[in-house]
Amino acid sequence: MLMAAAWVALEDVDPAAGPLTYFVGSHKLPFRSMQDLGCDGPPPSYPCYEGRIREEMEAAAGQGSVFPQSMAPKRGDVIIWAPNLVHGGSSVEDASLTRRSQVTHYFFEGDALYVRPMFSTVTGDVYTSRWSAKGEAPRGVILDARRGT
Repeated sequence: MLMAAAWVALEDVDPAAGPLTYFVGSHKLPFRSMQDLGCDGPPPSYPCYEGRIREEMEAAAGQGSVFPQSMAPKRGDVIIWAPNLVHGGSSVEDASLTRRSQVTHYFFEGDALYVRPMFSTVTGDVYTSRWSAKGEAPRGVILDARRGT
């Protein structure tokens, strides 16, 4: 997948607000879809997906192939990461705090792969969009595409 993401801190992130956590080295692991992890439903379950990814990261960390890293960026800091980097917000200790940010995903020319775990289905080596129960397209543009690395 030819993609990069940029996370821009719009304010100083207090560690009690749940700093950004990522797994160093996880971008080198194979992409895992909801189907790969047995979480595609019906209906698809993001908590299942998140839990299974967490289990895989813990196992990989135990083998030394990845390790968790947290950061509390300052206003104006920009974090750029590669596709497939496992990341998310840490537990929030103080719900009165925020971690306002702007996140942008950049897809490069020649790459039509845009996967959203809840709305993408894998058949062989092709991703296709999954429509909602109401017959509406999910937000964003999802194209059929060959699996990439």
